[in-house]
Amino acid sequence: MTGRVVSRQTLTYGRDYDINYIQGVVTLARPLSGTAGGGVVTGGSNQVNLVVQYEWTPTAFNVDGMAYGARAEAWVTDQLRVGMTGQVENTATADQTAAGVDLRWELSEETYAQLELAQSDGPGFGSSFSTNGGLNIINNPAIAGNGRALKFEGRSALRDLGLAADGYVGAYFEDREAGFQTLDYQSATDERLWGIYAEISPNDDLRLSFGYDDFDSTGGKTERKGSAEAEFRVSQRLTYTVGIEHTDRSGTTTTNGRRTDVAVRATVTESEALEWYVLAQGTAARSGLARNDRLGFGAVAEVGNGWTVEGAISDGTSGIGGKARFTRDLGEGQSYYFGYELDPNRDLDNVTLVGRDKGRFVLGGKRNISSSVVTWGENTYDLFGQRRSLTSAYGVDYTPSEFLSYSANFELGDVTDPATGDYSRKGVSFGANYQDDERLTATGRLELRRDRGQSGTVNRDSDTVVLRGTARWKRNEAERFSFNLEAAVTDSDQTALPDGKLFDASVGYAYRPVLNDRLNVLFKYRYLYDLYGQDIDGTSARGPQQKSHVLTLDAEYDLDRYWTVGGKVGFRLSETAATATSAFAQNDAWLAVATARYHIVHQWDALIEARAFGAVQAQTTEVGLLGAVYRHFGNNVQVGVGYNFGNVSDDLTDLVQDDKGAFVNLIAKF
Repeated sequence: MTGRVVSRQTLTYGRDYDINYIQGVVTLARPLSGTAGGGVVTGGSNQVNLVVQYEWTPTAFNVDGMAYGARAEAWVTDQLRVGMTGQVENTATADQTAAGVDLRWELSEETYAQLELAQSDGPGFGSSFSTNGGLNIINNPAIAGNGRALKFEGRSALRDLGLAADGYVGAYFEDREAGFQTLDYQSATDERLWGIYAEISPNDDLRLSFGYDDFDSTGGKTERKGSAEAEFRVSQRLTYTVGIEHTDRSGTTTTNGRRTDVAVRATVTESEALEWYVLAQGTAARSGLARNDRLGFGAVAEVGNGWTVEGAISDGTSGIGGKARFTRDLGEGQSYYFGYELDPNRDLDNVTLVGRDKGRFVLGGKRNISSSVVTWGENTYDLFGQRRSLTSAYGVDYTPSEFLSYSANFELGDVTDPATGDYSRKGVSFGANYQDDERLTATGRLELRRDRGQSGTVNRDSDTVVLRGTARWKRNEAERFSFNLEAAVTDSDQTALPDGKLFDASVGYAYRPVLNDRLNVLFKYRYLYDLYGQDIDGTSARGPQQKSHVLTLDAEYDLDRYWTVGGKVGFRLSETAATATSAFAQNDAWLAVATARYHIVHQWDALIEARAFGAVQAQTTEVGLLGAVYRHFGNNVQVGVGYNFGNVSDDLTDLVQDDKGAFVNLIAKF
């Protein structure tokens, strides 16, 4: 409700998760917990989200836009850090900007004060939610506008305040204007959130903690929550925890009112391998909100041979809750787990699903069959709301040598939904990777996917085949060959991917003499069979289709330490169609480019380029002029800014030819 991030945890590759880059699959070492940080009073836990950042290149669409950002920070003194962050995203449909400054004063690792100020402007990113791994997706529209946000947080260790006790005290304040948005949160109204918290341990046997959070929005939503907790260790074997929590909420659609809950928990540590507890909770006072009484029992035991058993059962006014999980850790990344979890208070923001059962089954594991074969799998049967979903994923990785590896992955998903219709998905993929650092590197992946079912009145039937491959071969120190392939075939009905076929293959040859590096030559052949149609800036309609053979030759030669001249010639033999319903017609074209580059001073270049484009059948010729300035960073990277005074593109597969305007260019060589 408040959008506050309570804590973050960075997962470590190899320990917490594995990733198969060929398949694009992330496998967690253990199932992700649904809630966290609720304290001894149950029913108020925070949602847990797995955040993954990645980049992707669409097969059937052209990416015509740019996103860039920068982060700079410096320690002005030993205790004061100043930082600045900026982000700009320019696409055909949306321009988004964000900027922020931050200050951090740090006395020690546990004593600090931090201030952040940020502003965003643009149409927003929107958000999507799914309760079953993407089988069903609920989209929330973006909130256009601009807004500022302010955040302050301070925390101090008690010993840094001169107190003879372990623990800390802290406070925070957040103020967000309507229209402020980040990648994971957007403010529809003005929002203000503040709170205080503390944890004190006067001795080894006593821990005291309390917290208070206060949230208000101009949309009418308010939430005030205060809690206090005391943990007493009576002996090495027995620990008591008592807690009280008060909630006052208004402005929501369903859960408004006040309630005070009191809970007590007794934890018994029998040994390092066995711990169990009993919990009793009751509502002392309420108005509007339902009672939150609960009585439960739980235990965690290590039973030997790598097995851990965890179980809990409880009953209360919100329904029966329970958990049973069996985990076996064999070491070296091998593990098994299976279990069932029923959270009577399970809920998701912005997602409304009718139904009483909120439980889910999970079964999975990873197994090293041998030194070269690894298998993994996970099955989840989710009963959340009216959508009963079963998702399964299985995979095997085979590494016969240090240079070669194979992967296979199978995915299955079924959704039973009496309200909007049933839906199923089946997918299988195969991948291979060969890497010899001296001569040859190659990767390939084939994916087949079939979707069947309804989403309300929308037919979601679709079949998709995607093939991708790359190869790089070093013939000698001066010569390189490259190969790229992308192919996709889709047959769908009202899905995000339109019907069509795509086949894009290219072969390239690069000549860069080692002993005389003044000359560089690149030859490329490309075949493009595109029945999806080219993207057109500023429109959602699909543009020209084509069947093209393209030949290009690039060359550069250093005349001296100051001047470099070069050029490009190319020819396109093609058939094109203006729209999906238009007939194909011959549309050949040629391209000629002349370039001159002048090395002004150390690390700076100026470039001027003349372009000519000719359409053979139309008997037309268009010319253009381009200018740019480049800055060198080391020996392998150049960044330039410039302006194209004509519409001519140096890509012969670009049928629109609308490239006039400013640009930023990054050149890297490896």
